[in-house]
Amino acid sequence: MKKKIQTAFLFIVIMALTIVSACSPGDSGSKKAFPAYNKDEKVTLKITYWDEHSFYQNLGNLFISQFPNIDFEIVSTAGVFNGDGTNPTDAFKKLVAEKQPDILMLDSMFFKPLKDDGLLYELDSVMEQDGFSTEGILPAAMKKMRDLGDGKLYGLAPTFSSNVLFYNKKLFDQYGIPHPQDNMTWEEIMLLAERFPTDGTGENRVYGIQAGMGSSFNTLIRFGMDNDLSYIDFSSNKLTLNTDSWKKVAEKTLRIAKSKATYEPERNSGQSMNYEDYLRRDLFTTGKVAMNISGPYYMNQLKEASSVLGEEAVSDWDMVTVPVHEGMPKETSSFFLQDIFSINAKSPHLAAAWEFVKYVNSDAMGKVFARSPVLGGLPVRTEYLQNPSGKHMEAFYLLPPKENDVYSTYEALPRQFDLEFLPLAEKHWNALVKGDLTLEETLRLIETEGQALLDDAIEKEAAEAKAKEQEPKPQS
Repeated sequence: MKKKIQTAFLFIVIMALTIVSACSPGDSGSKKAFPAYNKDEKVTLKITYWDEHSFYQNLGNLFISQFPNIDFEIVSTAGVFNGDGTNPTDAFKKLVAEKQPDILMLDSMFFKPLKDDGLLYELDSVMEQDGFSTEGILPAAMKKMRDLGDGKLYGLAPTFSSNVLFYNKKLFDQYGIPHPQDNMTWEEIMLLAERFPTDGTGENRVYGIQAGMGSSFNTLIRFGMDNDLSYIDFSSNKLTLNTDSWKKVAEKTLRIAKSKATYEPERNSGQSMNYEDYLRRDLFTTGKVAMNISGPYYMNQLKEASSVLGEEAVSDWDMVTVPVHEGMPKETSSFFLQDIFSINAKSPHLAAAWEFVKYVNSDAMGKVFARSPVLGGLPVRTEYLQNPSGKHMEAFYLLPPKENDVYSTYEALPRQFDLEFLPLAEKHWNALVKGDLTLEETLRLIETEGQALLDDAIEKEAAEAKAKEQEPKPQS
C-alpha cells in the first residue's frame, strides 16, 4: 500500500513539473502556434488585394519564386468602395465572411473592427516560435501595431506613412528668415510664416505656408484630434463641437486660415487638366509658398516637377517634423500604417499564410520596398531608406504616433453622414473666415445642423438593416 502511495505521489510530482516546464516563458515547451510549413506541400492561399494583376506585379511573383508550391486566389477589394452609400467596413466584413480569405491586406479602418470581432490570428506566438525578429523595424511602427491590437500583434506592416513640414530653403534664405526646426509648435511655425511679405499679386505673390488637409475646416478637425477631442460623443451619438475646448482649437485654426501668410488652394472645379497644369496649381511646387505639410508621395511629386517644369519648380527644399501643439506631448496623429498583412483566424492554411506575411515583412523585402515603393509609403526598416539627395528623412519618424487614435472612432459613422457633413461644415466655416458669422454662431450651426444629419443617417441605416433581416433567406 505504501509503495502504491509513493508511486502515485511520484506521478503527481512528475506531471506538475511537466506542466510548469510547459508553461515556462521562452522554453521549448511554450505554446506552439502551429506546425511549420512544409515547402513540398501544394497550397492555394486566398488573399484580399485590389486586383490580381497588381498583386502579382507587386508581391506575388517575388514570393512564388521562393515558394513555388504556393499559389494564390485573389479576393478583389475593388467593390468595397463602390460609392453606393454602403459602409466600407460592413462591405469588407461581408466579403471576408463570404470568401474566407487566408490573408488580409488591411488599413487601420478595417483592421480594428476585424480584430475586435475575433477574425484575426494573433501573431505573437508564431513570431516567437519561428524566431522572427523585429530588430531593425521602426519602433514607432511596432508600437502603432500593438496599439491597434490592444497590446498584441494581429498583423505586420512593411511600410508606413506620416506627414512632415516641407520648406523652401531658397525662399527662407532670400528673405533672411531662419529655417524651421524639428519639434516646432504651430505658434512658432506661424510666426515664421508671417515674416514673409504679404504684398504683391499673381506671379509676384509669396506665401508663408500652404493650408494642408484639403480645407481649413479639415485642419480644425485634425487639430481637435491632436488635442484628443472628438466632435461626436459616440455613447449618445451627439455632436459636441460647440464646447469651450473646441472653441479654443477653432480660434487657433481661424487665426491660421485668416492670416495673410496662408495660402489655401482653390478647389478643383472638375475641369480636366494635364499633369503639368496639376503641378502648377501647387504653389509650393512652383516656389511661391515657403512651407507645406504633406507625406512621402510629395517627394516624388517634387522630383517629377523638376523634370516637367524645369527651373520653374522648387529645387532647394528639405523637411522637418510636422508642427506640434503647445502644451501637448511631442507626438503626431499623422502616422499611418496603410498596408497591414494579417491572417484569418479561421484559415485552414495558417502555416503557409504565415510564410507569406513573414516574407512580405522580411529584411530582404525591406530593401525591395526602399528601392521600388510598390505599396506606397516608406519601409518600416528605415536603414534602407533611399536618400541620395541628403534630405532630412528622419523627420518622417522622429515624432512617435499618438496612442489615442481619435480618428479611428469616426469610421463607425454612417456613410451617408460622412458624405453630407463635410460640405455642410465647410459652408459655415468658410462664412466664418469671410467674416459673415461669429465663431460662436459657426460652431452652434455646425453642431445643430450636423446633429440633424447624423440622426437622419442613423435612422436610415437602422431601417436598411431591418429590411435586410426581413429579406427571404436563399434556400440551401
